[in-house]
Amino acid sequence: MMVETDLRRNQAWIFFFKLFKNELIKILLMGAAGFTGLVFKAWAQAQGHEIFVLKADLTNKQVTVLKVATARPDAVVHLAAISFVGHADESAINGVNVVGTTNLLHALNSLTNTPKCVLLASTDNIYGSCEVSPISETQVAVPVNHYAMSKLAIELMASTFFRPVAYRYSAPI
Repeated sequence: MMVETDLRRNQAWIFFFKLFKNELIKILLMGAAGFTGLVFKAWAQAQGHEIFVLKADLTNKQVTVLKVATARPDAVVHLAAISFVGHADESAINGVNVVGTTNLLHALNSLTNTPKCVLLASTDNIYGSCEVSPISETQVAVPVNHYAMSKLAIELMASTFFRPVAYRYSAPI
């Protein structure tokens, strides 16, 4: 499948695939119904990994903690977010993307055995109107809208919780 090939070119995905190359694991997946989530879920199941799809409202911290504790994942792939750049409600973007992800990170951090890897979907929108193509993951972030700011915020937040954490995944075009 072409999308799978494209996913493997991104450094975050390469990191994830290599980390669990010869190991069957339980993966906690948020955003399983989206385009990338569907592709990732199919790939992971074809490799023999167990997928636990989390459909909870991540802005509800208590429910998130309970669901994560039930899943006890070896790895996490967080693809859920308000992903429409032009979304009119900035507080909803920050609530879902930043608060929801922070609640997820707290829940994961409270586990006795924390995940070996947490992969968060970010966006190339954090680079703003970048003139360089292709954009390097080392490019300076210059977010120009609330969506991009929320994604950069979750990257920074995640790095305070976990190592290794992989991010700046952007959907292939």
